[in-house]
Amino acid sequence: MIVTITPTVMDGTVLRWYDADDGTGQPVMSVSRNRVSVLDKDRVDPAAVQAAAEAHAALKTDRYADVRGYATHYRTRRGLVPVKAGE
Repeated sequence: MIVTITPTVMDGTVLRWYDADDGTGQPVMSVSRNRVSVLDKDRVDPAAVQAAAEAHAALKTDRYADVRGYATHYRTRRGLVPVKAGE
C-alpha cells in the first residue's frame, strides 16, 4: 500500500492511502485535520485505520504536525518519490 503526504491550503497536511502499488486511481482512505475518510472499507486493513486515527489526532491538534512517519511517498511533478528515513 502507498501512503502519500500532501500539503494543502485549506486542510493543512493530507495523507492518502492507495491500494495500487503506483499510487494511482482513487485513494482507499484519506486523513486531514478535519476527518478520517474510509472510501473503500474492503481494501483497508486495521493497522492502516489505526495509523490514520493517530495521524488525525496529531493533525487535529496542529494542522502542520509532523506526520511524515506515516507516509511512504510524496508527490512531485514527475510522480511519486519514496520518503527516505529521517525526511
